[in-house]
Amino acid sequence: MQTYTDKICEGVYFLPERERFIFYAPLQGLLLEVNDAYKQCFHKALNGDVTAVESIGLSSTLLEDIQKVPAATDCILKPVWPVEFRPTNMTIFLTHQCTLRCTYCYCYGGEGVTMSWDMARNALNYTMANAKKLGQIFKLSFHGGDPGACWPLFQKCVRYIEKECADMKLKFQLSVGTNAFYNEQQANFISKHIHSATVSLDGIPDIHNRYRCGPNGEPSLSRILPTLQIFEKNKMQFSARMTVTRGSVAKLSESVEYICQKTKAGNIRAEPMYTRGRASSENLSTPDATIFVEHFRKAKKIASKYGRELTYSGARIGGVYGTFCSYPNPTFGVTPNGGLTCCYEVLHPQDSLGEIFYYGNISEDGVLNINQDRINSIREMAVKRREKCGDCFCLFQCAGDCIAKVNDAGGLNTHVAERCYITRELTKDMLKDVLAGKFSGKKRKEHQNV
Repeated sequence: MQTYTDKICEGVYFLPERERFIFYAPLQGLLLEVNDAYKQCFHKALNGDVTAVESIGLSSTLLEDIQKVPAATDCILKPVWPVEFRPTNMTIFLTHQCTLRCTYCYCYGGEGVTMSWDMARNALNYTMANAKKLGQIFKLSFHGGDPGACWPLFQKCVRYIEKECADMKLKFQLSVGTNAFYNEQQANFISKHIHSATVSLDGIPDIHNRYRCGPNGEPSLSRILPTLQIFEKNKMQFSARMTVTRGSVAKLSESVEYICQKTKAGNIRAEPMYTRGRASSENLSTPDATIFVEHFRKAKKIASKYGRELTYSGARIGGVYGTFCSYPNPTFGVTPNGGLTCCYEVLHPQDSLGEIFYYGNISEDGVLNINQDRINSIREMAVKRREKCGDCFCLFQCAGDCIAKVNDAGGLNTHVAERCYITRELTKDMLKDVLAGKFSGKKRKEHQNV
C-alpha cells in the first residue's frame, strides 16, 4: 500500500498519473502535467545537459533556483523561536466533564475535574496581558470536555473576557470546539458571544447516535440540529468535524449529504478515528486506509455538489508548513488541573504521552512554571520528525503528520503507513484538481491539533 513518487532532487517530485506525470515542486509553487520525455530531459538537465535545459523551457538560472530552498521558506522550515515565552493565543480546557459519552472519545470526556475560577481568570489575565503588550489580537479557543458541562464557569469566562478586553481596548476572537448538545438558551448565548465553532457531527442519525450518545446511551442528534439552526439564524460561523470508524466509513457519502442538507456548514472535515482513550476500551477500529480514501473521494463529490468542501487534515496544498500543527510554538493549552500541554489530545497528566507534550503548569494564583528543556525537546522533535520524511512529496505540507499519532504508533522513526497513504492519495487528488482547474486555491488555516 503506497503512492509511488520519484524524488528528483530536494523539493522536486514526479508523480505518475496514468501515462503522464505530475511535476511538483512545492517549495517553488510549481505544478505541471508532463510526459515521460519531459521527465527524462529534466534528469539530463540536472546533470548539466544544456540542450535538455532548453528543451524543457527553462534557463540555467531557473533550473538552479528550482533546486534551492527560498529564503522565506527556509524561515518556515527552520524557525527561530523567541527565547521568552509570551503566548497571545490560548486554548483553555475548562473541564474533563462532558454532556455526552462518545464511544471513541480519545480523552475519556465525562471523567475528570473542572478548572477553578481563580485558575481560569489568572490564565486569561496572563494571556490578555501578553496580547496587549505585544500589540496582538487575543485569541482564545474553548475545548474540553464540553462547555455545556461547566456552563456557569464558561459564561463567567466569556463575560470576563469581554469586559476586560473592552477596558484594555484589546481586540479578541473566541472560538469553541463543541458537541453542540445545548438547550435554546445556551445555543443563543454561544452564537451571540463566540465568533466561530467546530462542531462534532458524524452524519446520519444511525451513525451519529451510535457513537455520540448521552451518559445513558440516549441519542443526541435531535438536540444538536436545533442548536445549529440557532447558530445559523444568528449568523455564527461553524464547521463540522466527522470521526470515521470502520463501522461508519461505508456510509460516509450518505452522512456528508445529510450534513449538507441539514446544516449550512461550509467546511466538513472527515478524520479516521484515533484509537486512544475510550475507543480502545470499546474495541472500535479505525477504517482501512484504502477504503477510507475510496469513500472520501465519493463523499467529496457529494459535498462539492452542495457547494461545500470536504477536507482531511493531512492533505493540504497552497503553502509550506514547518510542522503539522502549532504544537512546537508551543501551543498554550491549559488543562483543568493547570497543566500546560501543547497537544489537544493529551489532557491528563497520567497520559502515556504526557512526558512528551506537557511542558509546565500554572498555579491557582497564576504563577507559570515552564520547563524550558521540555519546550526545546518539543521543538527539536518537530525538526527530527520532518527529517524522517525526506523523500515524500507531502513533506512540506503535512510536515511529518500529527506528532501525537506518530508517537503513539512507535516514535519519531515510525512510518505510519495507513495515515501516510491517506495523506498522499488525497494530496495527489488536490494537485490533480489544480491541474484540472477545479481547486478553489483557498489556503486552509491549520493550527490546531485535530
